[in-house]
Amino acid sequence: MVLAVLVNNKIYILKMSLLKKAENTKQAWAFSLKRGMYKDTLTCYDENFIFKGTKSKKATTDKYDLSKYFKKFSNEVNDVTFFKNNINMVKNNMVFDAGRYNFKLDNSTIKAQYFFVFDNKGKILIHYSTFYD
Repeated sequence: MVLAVLVNNKIYILKMSLLKKAENTKQAWAFSLKRGMYKDTLTCYDENFIFKGTKSKKATTDKYDLSKYFKKFSNEVNDVTFFKNNINMVKNNMVFDAGRYNFKLDNSTIKAQYFFVFDNKGKILIHYSTFYD
């Protein structure tokens, strides 16, 4: 894609780069989750995070809770599909991403909606997920 040279061109490039980092993290998150590599899934999160998983009853900032959740959930998931109708916004050196994804299990599919906030390194700061019909 060719961009016109504008005064704020560097800001636009920074935003595109940050979006790419966030997208790479999402891809790594899905890849590791569906392959049962929960420890790699954990590396997608910032040291300081807020997490409420699709099957969680409450939000947490505890690394042990996050590890326990993904250790169990990654053994159930065979595939993850992100829908392309998500909404992205870059603001204050963070990426906000809201959309829907499905988790394919052995005999069923979990339909969920998500909200991610990524930091300036592309790590997940906030991840909220819940079921939808």
